[in-house]
Amino acid sequence: MAQKQNQLEKAITRLVLLAEVQGMTIDDLIAMMESGASVSDIVIALSPHQRLCA
Repeated sequence: MAQKQNQLEKAITRLVLLAEVQGMTIDDLIAMMESGASVSDIVIALSPHQRLCA
């Protein structure tokens, strides 16, 4: 259980750091999720290579 929690914490940290690079805050991430975006949607939206995938 502790290992899964540690992996989750690392994933959340990476997501928050990626958002900060894009000029977003944690509140922005929460608003995206509340509007129905999945974590995958958010990661793709924040990805620096997003334009290559679209």
